[in-house]
Parts: sequence; C-alpha cells; structure tokens
Amino acid sequence: MWGRLRRSASADYGLTGAVGVGLPLVVGALTGDYAEGAWVGLGAYLLALAVPKGPYTLPARRVWATFAVIVVCAAAGVAVSAHLWWAVLVVPWVAAVGAVVPWIGITGPLTVLVAATQPGGQDLSHLVPAVGLGALWMALLMLLPFRRRVQRQLRATVADAARATAALLEEPGGGDDLRERAAREFAEARAALELTRPTERGLRRERLIDALVRVLHSAVTLHTLQKGMKDPPPEVHEAIVYQAARLRVLADAIENSLHLPSAQTATLTRLDERVDGVRARWRLERREGEETGQEYLDLFVLEQARRLLHRIGGSVETAVRLANGLTFERAHPALPTLPWPWADRAQPGGGRSRRSRELPGARLRADRAQPGDGRSQRSRELPSVRSRADRAQPGRGWRVALAHVGERSPTFRYATRLCVTTGVALAVVAAFEPEHGNWLAISAMVTTRATYGETLERARARIVGVLAGGVLAALVLQLVHAKLLLALVVFAFALLAFAFRDLGHTTWVLFVTPTMMTLVDFAAPLGWEVAALRVVLTIAGVLIALVAGRLLWPRGGLRVEERVRAVRRTHAELVRAMSAVLDLEPNDYKGAYRRARKAADELARARNRMAAEPAPDTERIGELKRILQTAQRVRDHMVTLRGLLPEETIDPGPVPGLLDTVADALEEGGAPDTGPQLGLLDAYLSDLAKARRAEVVAGRKGDTPLRRDLLHAAAVRSALRGLASESFGERDADEDE
Repeated sequence: MWGRLRRSASADYGLTGAVGVGLPLVVGALTGDYAEGAWVGLGAYLLALAVPKGPYTLPARRVWATFAVIVVCAAAGVAVSAHLWWAVLVVPWVAAVGAVVPWIGITGPLTVLVAATQPGGQDLSHLVPAVGLGALWMALLMLLPFRRRVQRQLRATVADAARATAALLEEPGGGDDLRERAAREFAEARAALELTRPTERGLRRERLIDALVRVLHSAVTLHTLQKGMKDPPPEVHEAIVYQAARLRVLADAIENSLHLPSAQTATLTRLDERVDGVRARWRLERREGEETGQEYLDLFVLEQARRLLHRIGGSVETAVRLANGLTFERAHPALPTLPWPWADRAQPGGGRSRRSRELPGARLRADRAQPGDGRSQRSRELPSVRSRADRAQPGRGWRVALAHVGERSPTFRYATRLCVTTGVALAVVAAFEPEHGNWLAISAMVTTRATYGETLERARARIVGVLAGGVLAALVLQLVHAKLLLALVVFAFALLAFAFRDLGHTTWVLFVTPTMMTLVDFAAPLGWEVAALRVVLTIAGVLIALVAGRLLWPRGGLRVEERVRAVRRTHAELVRAMSAVLDLEPNDYKGAYRRARKAADELARARNRMAAEPAPDTERIGELKRILQTAQRVRDHMVTLRGLLPEETIDPGPVPGLLDTVADALEEGGAPDTGPQLGLLDAYLSDLAKARRAEVVAGRKGDTPLRRDLLHAAAVRSALRGLASESFGERDADEDE
C-alpha cells in the first residue's frame, strides 16, 4: 500500500498546486482582501484542473489556451450573474462546446458557473482581473523550466516502457495484453518526449526510446520463431531471461538517474556455441548418410533466433549508453510559436522537420531498400504519437467538432447529454434558489461522463469522496475561524489533493472537497452547517447526472459494423502490402500499417463504449474483442515478416501468393484455404535445403544468395503458418457492401 502511494504521489505537482491556490489566500488574509485573494486562488485552481497529472503533462500551448479560456469565461459569468436564469441559458451550451473541443473542456463551463453564482451582494468588478491573475500565476508555476521536472516526467514514462518490454520479452507466448501494454507505454513515452518541446530531432532521449522499440519488435519476432522450434535449446531461454533482467535494471537506472555500466554476458556466447554444435552435428550426420532435413531447417531457425538475440542485446546496450547520458538538449517549455492550439505546426521554411507520428500505432523509420536506390535500411514500426500536423491543423478543432455534429457521434451525444443535464440542474437552482445551490449544478456537470458506465463509476467515487471530504470540511469550519489559519488549511488540503490526484477519483474528491468548499466562499462567514448543506447538494447533483446518463441517449452512433469492415479491409491491405514488399513492387507499407492500426483503435473505442452502456451486449463485445486480438496478431505477423527480411534481395518463392490468399480471406470472411500454398512452401523449403546441401558439398560453405533464401524461408515458415490460421470469422449479412 505504501509503495503504491509513493509511486502515485507527485510531490512536485502537489506543491505547485498548493502554492498556486494557497499563497493568494494567505496574502488576502494578511491584507484583509479576502474576496480578491479567494478569486486569485480560484483562478489558479481552475487552471490546475486542466493539467491532470502535473507540470509538463500538457504542452505549453494548451496551458496558455486554458488561461485564455478562463479569462473569457470568467467575464461571461460576470455578465450573466445579474440573473441566474441567464446562466441557465449560457452555461449548458458552454459545457456542450467544452465536451467537443478538448482545450475548453470542463474548465470553461465551470468557470462561467462559479463566476455567475458568486454569493449575492459582492462587488464583482474585480473578479475577472483577479481570476485572470490567479490563472496566470498558476500557468507560470506550471511552466517554470526546472530541469528536474522535465527529467522526471520523461524518465518515468521511458522506464515504464522498458519494464513493459521486459515483461513481453520473457513471456513465451507474447500475450495480447502484454503487447497492448507495451504499445501504450511507448505511446506515453513519445507523448512525454513531445512535451519537452525539443527544437531538434534525433537527440539522445529520442534515440533511447527508438532503441527500446527495436527491442520490442525483435521480441515479437523472436516469439514467432520460438513457436516454430520444436525443442528450443535452454541457451535461448537463458539469453532471453538475461536480457529481460537487464531491461528491468535499466528501467530502475533510468527512473532514478543512476549510472549503469555496460555488461558483457556469457549467455550469447553459450548460445553461439550451441548453434555451432548443432551445425557440426548436422555435418557429421550428413557425412554418415543419415536423413537430416528437418534438423537442417531447425538449424536455420535457430540461427535467426541467435541473430535476433544479438540484435536485442545490442539494442539494450545502446539504450544503456544513451540512458547514462540522458539530457534535454535545447528542451524548454517555450511559448507557443502560433497563437492557437489547433494551429501548432512548423512554420514554412522554419527548418524544423518533424517525423510522422501515429497514436498508439507505429512509425516506419525508412522503407526497405528498392533495387538501385542506394538504401539498405529496412523499415521498423515504432509506437509513437500523431504528428502535430495531423493532430493540430489550422481550424481543425472546429472542423472536427462540426463532423461530430453531422455524424451524431458518441461525442456529440455526450455533449448533448451534458448540455441537458447542466441545464436541468441549473434550472432547479434558479427555480428554488437554495442557499449554495451552485454546488448542485457543479456536481451534476462534473459527474456526467461520455458513457453511463463512466458516469456510474464517477458517481460512486464522488459520493464516497464527498461524504468523507464533507466531514473534513465540517470539522475544519467548526474548529478554524481565523482567515489566516483557514488559508493554511486550504494550502494543506490542496497539497494532498494535487499530490495524490493520480491515485484515483475518490482520493481526489476526498481532498479537493474541503479545498473547493472553502475556496469558493472564502470571504463569507462559514460553519459546519454550510459544509453539510453542500454535501447534500453535491449528492443531489450526482443523482441528476446518473438519471441523465441512464435515460438520455446512452447508446448509438458507434457504427460498429462499419468499423469491423474497416478492420477487415485495412488488415487485408496490410498483408497485400507485405506481399508487394517481397515481390519488390511499389507499395505503401507504411501507410497500410498506419491505416490498419487506426481502424483497430477506432473499433476498440467503440467496443469500450458498448461495454459502458447500461445494458451491454456481452456476446457482441466478446466477438469484437476476438476480432481485435486477431487484428493485433496479424499486425504482429507483419512485424515478424518485416523483421526477418534480410537487407539483400531474396527469392520469396510462394510466400507472396500465400499472403494474397490470406488477405482475400481476411477481407471476405471465413478461414483461408492455404493448404496448397503451404504445401508449395514446404516443397520450396525442401528444394532449397537440397540445393544448399549440394552447394556445401561443392565447397561453397560461406554466405551465398541460396543460403540467404533458405535462412529467410525457414524462419518465416512459422509466422506464415500462424498467419494462415488467422480469421476474422464469417461476414455478417449487414457487413456486405
């Protein structure tokens, strides 16, 4: 328990939030400007809400965009504060826009609501400047370029990615869950790299991530080879376990800024000796006239496994060298170069070249060499994040928002539900005018989530947290009356709330409840009765959100069948692109991989939304899970085939035809009929083996084109047999075009 608290706690974030929120209250208490101090602290609190995991978890452009949103929304709240019914007309629409436009989020409507429902009788002429000053104060605290801040964020994510790779490497079957976890960790590491705002590419910290990704993809390829080895020697397992342990030690060294010396291991040496021994035994049996065909093929598979393990070892040692000198050259939390968050692209002619990034899919570093083009570096798929150009083109935010409306997407349905829920809660407050009624509307708005399942989970956590937090608030208000002491108490609760925010929503609500309850009405006389009333109103708001999540458009807009068709089509295109690579034909393998991953991600999101419905179709959800697992295996098979390609041109034999047959079956439905092609592959392997044996007898024992063809064909046989067994199942009637 203590270990989890220590890993989840962020003392840096907690201290930043506490100073940003608490210091204005302390100054206001010392000067007697209680309301102004509370408003400044409120602005700081609102901006801190938009940074969910602490400093350097959002780009600087998003922080400044949030600052602008707070100022504008505070002014809008003051404008409608004269009559609460005006707020009923304005706040729900701001909430709906925030649900669609991420950089507005919940901060915008919450700011309007708090500003519009300030206690009566207060002069609000200074509220907007004070709230803006508080937001600016918190923005500066968040963006202070402390070197340790930047390092901690990136080191933690890279260390987690290394641990996920180690877990996948030593898992014999390379489970789907471990593969998904590794891809997710690398996506977070890439995102953390982007948040350091490097002015150049190819720096040490990026090369470190690339080295670990090479280990990840080599591990996927190695697992496929192991499936094709009937009895892998223990030296293979020994080498794998050693490299996995080395990765875990490296992860600890990265996370704690420790120096890790390079290590020479005897495990690879013993594996080399085993391969040499198998080769010598095969030669002896061949001289004695014994049949050695299968052992001969196993020898080539074992050689590929050895090559992969040497590659893994080299990549790990490269990562060790890079981690020992991990720095942040020219990394700084600079002001955005363009004024709006959706327009963050490199300026034309600015000399900055950013590599394409996909989330949470893969990046290809270089296409495989074509004959005569002078390039021999093969493609590698690297988990990454989307490019800034793809993610944030000028005006793209509004175009995406309009697309959600036109398609009646789940996001549009969520925005509509949030608008109605907030409007109903505010109408109740405006009609009955309960004291501190704004807490009912706030609770209803922040509890409403995109799906009923998420709303239910948030409601449970909020009820538990607000009950415990309300008791704390009541005790504080009963025992503490001096404003200075109350400000110090708010400082302490803010420290705990932000430091343990990542632990869970219940913990967050537990500590933020007394913070927010005291902060909003800091200038007013308070007592434990006020805290009890706020708890009741908060629970009432949670109940409104639950009813709305259950009754208002909980499902629909998922287009599941359309997404299933897209998964079939894009993965078939990926397999055909791999066939074209082997045939040395022009192809867009990089684009095919990216489209396949994107289609699978969209189907995964639809499945998750289905699982969060009030009455989920468990049978259909299970079927979608099976389709997604098949899609992941198909992509892994492509990674394996790509990773086993030699740099020199080879004769692919019947492999392209087999891939085309598999692609047709994936797209059309049903299991592929690959028996004839697999028979041709076995015959092709047998012919290659006989020709190679004859070549060895003739005295050509070195590396020859024939040996390379046999080495490749023997290694990919297991991957091709695994691919030939994959199927998305029969197409449903409504899947037909």
